[in-house]
Amino acid sequence: MRVSLFLLFISFSNVVFAQDKVAEKTIQKFLIDFNSAKYDDIYGTFSSGFKLKMTKEETTKYLSKIHDMIDGFKSAEFKFMQDRNFYYLFSCKDKNINADFLCSINLDGKFDYLTFKRIGGSGNPPIVGKLKQ
Repeated sequence: MRVSLFLLFISFSNVVFAQDKVAEKTIQKFLIDFNSAKYDDIYGTFSSGFKLKMTKEETTKYLSKIHDMIDGFKSAEFKFMQDRNFYYLFSCKDKNINADFLCSINLDGKFDYLTFKRIGGSGNPPIVGKLKQ
């Protein structure tokens, strides 16, 4: 019984570790594509289910508004994972601005969901109202 539980724990740990590697790779690609305004490439990393919820045009509009606010990110710091949701803190090129980023990434490295929860900081925070239409 103990051996079975131990093996189950090791198997689960390996899956979580593998998922973290997949998520990290997906996030790093997202940063590169976002900074280069390659929104079509980002949309290509959406799962088929997420593409049903968000069109390419909606994605481009959403991401370009954020890009206009902050002009790009320099890094992503993993915070924690909960229920297949990954929480990151993105640091902007303006070192005093950051963004809380929430996403769900499947085992294939595709986004099942993504959103910016907060953008701000102690520098020159972007005008939040710019996101409103």
